[in-house]
Amino acid sequence: MLLDDVLGQAVLIRRLPGQWSVTTELNIDVTRPVPADGQLVAVTASPVLIDDAGGLARAEVRDVTGRCLAVATTWARFTPGVPAEVVDPPELADVIERGRCLADLLQVHLGDAGGLRLPPRADLGNPQGVTHGGVLLTLAVMSAEQIFLGRGLDVASVRVTYLRPATGELSFEPEVVHQGRSLGVARVDVRNAAGALCTTATVTLRSPVGAVARPAQG
Repeated sequence: MLLDDVLGQAVLIRRLPGQWSVTTELNIDVTRPVPADGQLVAVTASPVLIDDAGGLARAEVRDVTGRCLAVATTWARFTPGVPAEVVDPPELADVIERGRCLADLLQVHLGDAGGLRLPPRADLGNPQGVTHGGVLLTLAVMSAEQIFLGRGLDVASVRVTYLRPATGELSFEPEVVHQGRSLGVARVDVRNAAGALCTTATVTLRSPVGAVARPAQG
């Protein structure tokens, strides 16, 4: 979610007056596990290309020692008009109880097969009333991780394409593309209540352990 925000701003600040920016693709390559102990991470982003249609931006995530944790890019497209919610933000409900894990915070339940449903949540939307692209990516990763649970694989990359606005109740439908000993690939489709495809994500997981040489046959 942090990457989506920072990358989006790198394109948004270069738009012409009277335009807005929407993300069409978000890609993340993970180089090291993101720390889960509460330490700060820094994200920096800069535009690579800005033209009349939109732009491409690139970002890096680094820990407190300066080590690179992830590299990301986003494609965004400019649209006419600035959402009214940007000028006059709506009031949101009080912050919900955080719970013990991210699934609790997002109020979702992961099934054994990785499928999940996200109820309508105004607080997880962007100024246009669409579910935040970072939330969609995060849940797609959670869905993919569930179907490879216990196989010793870590998330290596995520490729997300945003096809139409994701609003209302959303379902996340994972499918195994490849399942090996050192590499796993899953596709996660996100559909709205009408069954229309809103987002599709490809999540690749890899083993952090290198290949073990087989003993020579004597």
